[in-house]
Amino acid sequence: MHAAAWPFVGCDLAKTAIDKALADSAALGLGNTIFLQADLSDLPADLGEFDYIIAHGLYSWVPERVRRNILATCESRLTPQGVAYISYNAYPGAHLRDMLRGMLLYHTDGVADMREKTRMAAGLLDMLGRRARAP
Repeated sequence: MHAAAWPFVGCDLAKTAIDKALADSAALGLGNTIFLQADLSDLPADLGEFDYIIAHGLYSWVPERVRRNILATCESRLTPQGVAYISYNAYPGAHLRDMLRGMLLYHTDGVADMREKTRMAAGLLDMLGRRARAP
């Protein structure tokens, strides 16, 4: 079966993303797509269950409430044998994690003793946290 024959539902809060998806779908002549500008927790009940749910590029940077909604949607909307794919360290949210990881690796480079490496990393994180809270 060709991928274009599978029904597809896309959801995003951003109107520009939904408008682009609608235009691309129309240009490709896909009649099996639905694109909703909506919150995941507000999906219409008549959409039913899904064999696959993909949440790509948002989990690492959205608020905790949205993360809970993603997981709840997977729990309530997946078929019994359904699969959810939730990418975590995707951009834009992973930029901050990558930057912090790079700083920690640089700061502890060449330190072989794991206790010392951990102490140094904790010290850097503590200093950054104090700076972030400073007026």
